[in-house]
Amino acid sequence: MAGNARLNYPQNHIEADNRLSWFLGRLERIYGDDAFYVHLTRNQSDTVESFLKRGHFGIIKSWREGVYLDADNDSRLLVEDYLDTVNENIRLFLQNKSRQMHFRLEHAKTDFSGFWEMIGAEGNLENALAEWDVAYNRS
Repeated sequence: MAGNARLNYPQNHIEADNRLSWFLGRLERIYGDDAFYVHLTRNQSDTVESFLKRGHFGIIKSWREGVYLDADNDSRLLVEDYLDTVNENIRLFLQNKSRQMHFRLEHAKTDFSGFWEMIGAEGNLENALAEWDVAYNRS
């Protein structure tokens, strides 16, 4: 959805979408310090390898062709540049947020337990943690 509807989330909604990194200014305007923010990261080299497998389409293609205007740069360097840019923008956005956490996929079970506690989640934590053992979208 475009416009205001794109960021119109109901109370207690959890949104996991890497494209939110492009809406940080609007997130600030709409939610400011009233939301709980999670910066989800993955090991840099694993992330680079994943993006290199699909660099001919998606965000890396857009980064190369749209941001760098088809510059003749090494694909690995472009992916690293994209990741550094997005992560630095997120870190800057979060610097004044009182309710936030850094969530590392390499430590998902530990970090998820902390997340569960921070948001006051209810339910079966053991079952929720077991989901981290299921591999989805292995590309």
